[in-house]
Amino acid sequence: MLFRSDDHAFDALSAWCQNKKEWLFGHFNYPSSQKDPIGFPQINFFIPEILIIIKGSVVVIQTKNIDPKTVFTQIENQHSLIDEVEVNLDIQSRITESEYLDTVIKLKQHIQRGDCYEINFCQEFFAENAPVNPCAVFKKLNSISPNPFAVFYRINKHYCICASPERFLQKKGNTIISQPIKGTSKRNYESNAEDEKSKSYLFNSE
Repeated sequence: MLFRSDDHAFDALSAWCQNKKEWLFGHFNYPSSQKDPIGFPQINFFIPEILIIIKGSVVVIQTKNIDPKTVFTQIENQHSLIDEVEVNLDIQSRITESEYLDTVIKLKQHIQRGDCYEINFCQEFFAENAPVNPCAVFKKLNSISPNPFAVFYRINKHYCICASPERFLQKKGNTIISQPIKGTSKRNYESNAEDEKSKSYLFNSE
């Protein structure tokens, strides 16, 4: 089962999720007026047909329409399809160095005026028409930056690959846990601030 919307339809998503006592996976896009060359849907959630849960040395396979033993056999017989191919990419920045420095100055002025106290300023780096193997990129990313919230996420020809040390929110019973990566300290909640940068990549695979 799949829910998708490009209109930030949170009410519709809430109605779709109601009474569903199953695993739900998906994403929300940050609303932005910037150019979107990738074309990810704003909201996409789905109920998986196959779920593999790893707890220590125990692997549990949960399925809907297929025998779990069949899935296990397919995994055992699967040969690696990951090619370690080095690709020379023309990495470009979406903004120039002077634009970046000018923006930093303006943001510092906002902080000095008291308009805000913390700003997370990001810039985009991209490569066009790049022959990229998503599986190989994910394997390489995890080898150099192993993180507890790594993601390999595919929607048709779109991929999101992420290695992040940051947990936004987790609810355990009546406890809310937040584990951000910067600018925070403990105050009446569980927190684990780490001085690391998350890495994520979005691209198409034709």
